[in-house]
Amino acid sequence: GAESRIAYLEGRIRQRAGNLADAAEWFREAARLDGSRPEPCLRLADCLFAIGEPAAAEDELLGAVETMAEPWGADAILGRWIEESFRAGRPPAGLLARLPERGKGFAADLRWLLERLAAGEAVRINCGGPEFTSTRGVVWSADRFHARGVRRIRVLDPRDPVGGPDASPLDVHLLEIEETDDDPIYRAQRAILGPSPGALYRVPLPRGSYRVTFHFSEVERDQPGTRGFDVAIEGETVLSDFDPGARGFAKAKVVSRERRVDDGRLDLELRAKKGKPAIAGIEIEMIP
Repeated sequence: GAESRIAYLEGRIRQRAGNLADAAEWFREAARLDGSRPEPCLRLADCLFAIGEPAAAEDELLGAVETMAEPWGADAILGRWIEESFRAGRPPAGLLARLPERGKGFAADLRWLLERLAAGEAVRINCGGPEFTSTRGVVWSADRFHARGVRRIRVLDPRDPVGGPDASPLDVHLLEIEETDDDPIYRAQRAILGPSPGALYRVPLPRGSYRVTFHFSEVERDQPGTRGFDVAIEGETVLSDFDPGARGFAKAKVVSRERRVDDGRLDLELRAKKGKPAIAGIEIEMIP
């Protein structure tokens, strides 16, 4: 409504002028008048964090999640809460206890993540695919925390492993992946079809050093050199001109790199150069 928009603009004027305590009151009023959008609550939290009231900011954020009707609004607020909490060094177990009970979407993903972190387990994501248990009994999550891209499963006729336009729509499980016992991880992938600015995955994480393991396989073209892309962690390129098919069609390729996270979120990027970048799986392990 108009009154809420006016209150929000009054808050923005004061926030830009540095009058953060006054701005917070205007944002609180804007949220009270219209709680259907996350912006007033997010700006209110900005002010409270800036003036040294993190507990009040947390209460405002989590309170808004409980009443936010639109899932995307609740997701934006939860994202801000978890990143600020991890920046402040708060342990996953304590955050899990405060996480609102929302049964799906980002809240469910966040609950799954906090449970893994609290148990000291690695975070394993089957990119583009469902939950999967490996031959060693290791559980991989269904695809989570992707910011963009599309889910792709290559369906191939075993009589035509290249899978041209006339390939029969047979069960994807007929495709065998070499150099792994866990074929399902590599059959489904998350790919970028257009321009590739920004992160493909954004995974909330506590401050610390991590080993990130990428899983790739070329399952679309039986020719090396059909695709090439850079892989970046936290904005820094860790693989250049990477071709998942350089060693052959339908072969697992595993690459690990180590990086530190200090901003509450691990950003993973695939930067297109030739063809469509795609990734099959991600493992994230904290380095003691």
